[in-house]
Amino acid sequence: MSDGRDDEWEELEEQLREEPLFVTPLNKEDPYITFTRVFTGTFLMCSLLKLELEKVNPVQINAITTSLSMEEQKLLHSIVQQAKENVAGQEGIPELSLNGH
Repeated sequence: MSDGRDDEWEELEEQLREEPLFVTPLNKEDPYITFTRVFTGTFLMCSLLKLELEKVNPVQINAITTSLSMEEQKLLHSIVQQAKENVAGQEGIPELSLNGH
């Protein structure tokens, strides 16, 4: 047996899912681009497009990725690749592959 409060709460939850209460500047940020920029220290979009992960700071990248499993390394590379594709889409620039091919 449910009371009216449960129904009201469910209706309110549904409204909140459909209509966010507010929009922040973070809504405009691409999480892939932000992660890649912070991870690599590459803050210019044009530099991000030319990014080859192993050439950014090889010692730092090696230190960070050594403890990662092969699956985690592939995930990291896919995040960087997605960031590059997203930047290319924003700029109208053809995407570049991670390996430069």
